[in-house]
Amino acid sequence: MPFGDGIIITLEEIGICITIVISFISLVISVGNSWRNKPKLKIEITDKECDCFFGITMQKNVQSRISGARINIINNSPVAITLSNIYLEIDGENYNIIDKNNPYWEVVEFYFINDEDELTTDGTAIEYFEGGLDFPSKINAYDTLSAYVLFHNFPAKYKEKCSGKIVMCTAIGKIKKKVNFVKYDSAYAEKMFSKEYWQYRESLEDESV
Repeated sequence: MPFGDGIIITLEEIGICITIVISFISLVISVGNSWRNKPKLKIEITDKECDCFFGITMQKNVQSRISGARINIINNSPVAITLSNIYLEIDGENYNIIDKNNPYWEVVEFYFINDEDELTTDGTAIEYFEGGLDFPSKINAYDTLSAYVLFHNFPAKYKEKCSGKIVMCTAIGKIKKKVNFVKYDSAYAEKMFSKEYWQYRESLEDESV
């Protein structure tokens, strides 16, 4: 078949070109399907101002400086994914998660200095035995797992705020989430009280509708 300035393309060559184009299109579709079906897992922080915190706890009259977060683990894939561990990373150092099955940490309260210069608590507690995570944990397909995670030995050099990464170890690799921690003090307690109060008011309004 003549083409252009005396160039002849045979039917066999046209067939090869068509085959190459079809193969390329099939490859693109295959890659797209693989990406869509690839297991997807992520950590979500609902309230970035309140859901990541650090401070002083007192278990059996022993003070500890720990950190914590309320997280949602979201599985946006068609298969279940196993979570084997979670830890906190700050400045290249790793801080282990507190075992929720240790009776010492069954219920956790945070303490802070009040206006009278006394160590006190806001009267709330984290029911860590109920709200923490077991390992391994399986997150079902298209499911969300909400939990508290608490970490040992928060670095003392950070007084008010700190950035870090929550790292999940899973069957599909490590998933990281950058988070900002705030100090659990009287200002934090007041903010949480206000937040919970308005949530309560909204729930009453919803019930009256």
